[in-house]
Amino acid sequence: LAVFSEALPQHEGWVERNGVGLGLTLWRSVGWLSRGDCSTRRGHAGPAIQTPLAQRLGRQSYRYALYPHAEDAPWKVGRVCEGFETPLLAIPVAGRGGKLPCRGSFVSLTPDSLALSAVKRSEDGKTLVVRMFNRIESVVSGEIHFGVSMRRVWRSLADEIPREQLSLGPDGLRCAISVGPAEIVTLLLEPEGQALVPIL
Repeated sequence: LAVFSEALPQHEGWVERNGVGLGLTLWRSVGWLSRGDCSTRRGHAGPAIQTPLAQRLGRQSYRYALYPHAEDAPWKVGRVCEGFETPLLAIPVAGRGGKLPCRGSFVSLTPDSLALSAVKRSEDGKTLVVRMFNRIESVVSGEIHFGVSMRRVWRSLADEIPREQLSLGPDGLRCAISVGPAEIVTLLLEPEGQALVPIL
């Protein structure tokens, strides 16, 4: 059983006679950044500064979820949790017509143990940045699928400097990649034509 929290992730578990108890922190509210007279600690843990506005007194609401599951890998449970914590945001817009299909994805990854974490324009404005990470503690051989044809794809670091050009499929719509255990990967994409870069 997994417990999902939309707010504070702080929790504590303990063994009881008939199972396990779970305590969830609903609200962190302090009148001082640090107090030197706590019964559980000697001395201060930080500056002794009063913070009365940090108490946020008043009515509060919380959103939690229980997720019963089989003995799934932790990353699978984490993926479901991400959907709970960051639901899709829908914004209505006026239709403009066009020839795009009803469904599509600009970037998708396989297998599911690879997670997409960011898509943005590069700082120099010349490429698109795609960032992903490996959810598991072993090497994953995966594939990236693009919704538009790519001219070039480079592997980079967070500094967005091209380091290694990756091989694209003949149609420019896919690229194989190897991702190390728990590794974060940054890719720089150059689409065929530059129409997508100004949009992002």
